[in-house]
Amino acid sequence: DAARLRGVLERFLLSKTRCSSVPSAASRTAGTCPRPTEAGSFFGKYLQRVAAQVLVKSGGCGIIITAGCPKDPQETTQNQVIKVEKTNAIRQLDRKKAAYRVHAYEGGALSGTEVAVALGQDAARVFKTLVTVGKSGGHFVFMLPVAASLDLKKAAAAVGEKSLSMLPQKELLPLTGYVHGGCSPIGMKKQFPTVIHESAAGFATICFSAGRIGLQIETSPAVLAEIVPLQTADIVEAD
Repeated sequence: DAARLRGVLERFLLSKTRCSSVPSAASRTAGTCPRPTEAGSFFGKYLQRVAAQVLVKSGGCGIIITAGCPKDPQETTQNQVIKVEKTNAIRQLDRKKAAYRVHAYEGGALSGTEVAVALGQDAARVFKTLVTVGKSGGHFVFMLPVAASLDLKKAAAAVGEKSLSMLPQKELLPLTGYVHGGCSPIGMKKQFPTVIHESAAGFATICFSAGRIGLQIETSPAVLAEIVPLQTADIVEAD
């Protein structure tokens, strides 16, 4: 049955992963994770990817696919499996039976670019979620690459507001249910108009907060749009 399959796959992944626990930021920087064994082979990596996909698609059951050791020049990052408590964002994805993965990282409230580095992901496809307040008093959510800055004038034009300002940090938790550094566009207390930067359309999958510091969701923009009504626009400051 599904539970038994998940157990077998979990034991397989844990036995083949490169590290026995999620590596710290320090170990990533120092490159102190153990060297790969048989799991470093092409076949081993392929089996891990297949197993990870089956785990997620079979219902998740709190099983999270995490980032492993830092990428070597000629290698693909290994995956691990751990169990964590689901967030509202993850529960919503499960209710929709959506295809997704969740990546875990250590280090606390890192900057967006630091999160991308910790996950071994291209910063262009790792998105941050910002909440703003319009002159009308309405709230608007914007998703943009972590290395980019929100252009408030462009953002205001995208949502038909005269002007926008960033939501004060102390108001984020009571408004959304999420804390700074762990704000997800999915699962807020109330669904606000959400705009994602147009570059998201160029990626098969993107990453964004899973609703808790240390967790990131990876899914396709199309899946995200099924859960959160999205508008696409150019909302970032020019380089």
